[in-house]
Amino acid sequence: MDNQQQVEPSLSAANAMTLSKDGLTVDPSSYVDPNGFLFHLNGKLYRAIHPHVKSFYQQLFDNGTIKRLVDQLGLVPSAPVRLDLPQLKGQLTIQHEKIKPITFCTEWCPEMLQDAARQTLHLSLELIEQGLMLQDAYPWNIVFDGTKPIFVDFTSIVPEDKRYLWPAYPQYQAFFQRPLSLARMKKDKIARLHLLDNINGISLEDFYQHTSGFYRLSHPGFTLSYHLNQLIQRQHRLKEKMHKIAAQGATVSKAIRRRFFKRLLKQIDRASVSPTDDIWQNYYQDIPQGIDKNKKIQIVENLLQRVNPKTVTDLGCNTGVFSLLAAKQGARVIAIDSSTSCISTLYHTAKHKQLP
Repeated sequence: MDNQQQVEPSLSAANAMTLSKDGLTVDPSSYVDPNGFLFHLNGKLYRAIHPHVKSFYQQLFDNGTIKRLVDQLGLVPSAPVRLDLPQLKGQLTIQHEKIKPITFCTEWCPEMLQDAARQTLHLSLELIEQGLMLQDAYPWNIVFDGTKPIFVDFTSIVPEDKRYLWPAYPQYQAFFQRPLSLARMKKDKIARLHLLDNINGISLEDFYQHTSGFYRLSHPGFTLSYHLNQLIQRQHRLKEKMHKIAAQGATVSKAIRRRFFKRLLKQIDRASVSPTDDIWQNYYQDIPQGIDKNKKIQIVENLLQRVNPKTVTDLGCNTGVFSLLAAKQGARVIAIDSSTSCISTLYHTAKHKQLP
């Protein structure tokens, strides 16, 4: 979403409007959600929520839960609207604010994945107080508006299942915890390659194969869990029995669930995922002293002032010298580089200065 773009009037829950247009297009990413589907109509983004759950989500609007999550926890701005289309008969229709450009976790530096994990956990903590939870924990639930993570998977919010601590925890481990652990080992490229498997992420077995003997010795709980998992996977009857025991267990209190998420947040907050410097990180510092490196900067800065572009794409941006010039002038910037170290430096700078 561009900085200048405002939430449209139709996103006001108090002023739901009726639109009568044909030709909606279902979003190709919306193919496994049991509660509804995303679609595009006249350049706007909507979500249809199926009849069997629409009263639940309508109540979240009516009691102010959605407004609080949007204002305080980074949920995508959303509001009910009325669309007179036969395809939507019986559905609750919601308009979402469009955020662009869309980037995915396989394109992020480790700090972005870390912020997305933090966003997921903060939202989960708030949902506990409302008797709610997230039914999945994928990084694709998060998009970035500049450097701000926004949670967009609206129908991932469901009533809590008191039998389980967090049913989505295995997904959180596969798509957040283990990739970030690999990043701390300076193996972020391996982590991103595994995240291309958008179904399984990084399995316990894959993660074990990428850890060193020292890591396994210094993390005995992890090593034990790996070998226990191997045993359980080979014993199908034992696996089925454990599932039955879990399903019949005592209910999980809010206090226990609250402590669980706070512990996960502490793990995220104290973990450093800064990548090792590479040769490109010091590119400008290594330019010979006889070359006037400020000359190029002045030329680009003059060009930006003359053209005054609304958007800029910086290919091979390095640490973002020119990206920052464009952003400070008000342009919406997409900065791309193959160096994790450079992108991490630029992300940190843009986040600190709140640049688009």
